[in-house]
Amino acid sequence: MGMMDMATVEQGINTKTKIIETAIELAAKDGIEGLTIRDICKNANISIGAFYHHFRSKEELMDESFVIYDQELELNLKNYSDKDPVEALKGILLDQTDFVINIPKKLIIEYYKAILSAVNKGAVNTQRNYYKSVYHYVARAQENHLFKQKYSIEYITEFYIKFVRGNIIDWCLHDFSYNILKQTSNEIDLITKIFINK
Repeated sequence: MGMMDMATVEQGINTKTKIIETAIELAAKDGIEGLTIRDICKNANISIGAFYHHFRSKEELMDESFVIYDQELELNLKNYSDKDPVEALKGILLDQTDFVINIPKKLIIEYYKAILSAVNKGAVNTQRNYYKSVYHYVARAQENHLFKQKYSIEYITEFYIKFVRGNIIDWCLHDFSYNILKQTSNEIDLITKIFINK
C-alpha cells in the first residue's frame, strides 16, 4: 500500500471515529430518538455523503458506536501479559465494564435499546478486538492448563462476554444503584473457579 493509500485509510478511520464520537456526545445530551444524521454531520463538520460512506443508517452507527472501545483496547493490549492469561482476561473484562460505566447513563440505556433492534448486531461480532482479545487469553489459559479442558475456548469466551453484558444490563435495571465494577470483579473471580483447573 502506497503512502497516499495509507493517508486515505487513516483519514477514513479518523472520519469514522469523529462520526461515532459526535453521535455519542449528541445522544448523551438529547437521546437517540431525536438524533438525526443531519445533526451528526453538522456537529462533526462532515458531509451527509461522508456519513453514508461509513454507515448505512443511524441504527448501524449506534450498533457500532461502542466498538470504539475496541480501538482503545488495541492501544491497551500491551498492558496485559501472556504470563498470567487469567489475570489479563479479568483485566480486559473489567476494562470493558469501566468503559461502559463512564458513558452517560442515559446513553447506556439508549445504546442497549439500539443494539437489541439492530439488524447488523455488531456488538456480538466475533471479529471485534474485544472478542478476539478475550478469546486469546482464554486460549492461553487452556494451553497452559489453567482452565479445564472439558470446556471449549469458544464456550468460555462467550460465557465471560455474556456475563459482563448481562451485568451491565442488570446495573441499568437497578438504576445504577450499585458499584458494578466491584461486583463484576468479585463475580469474575467466582466464575473463574468454575473453569480453573485444580
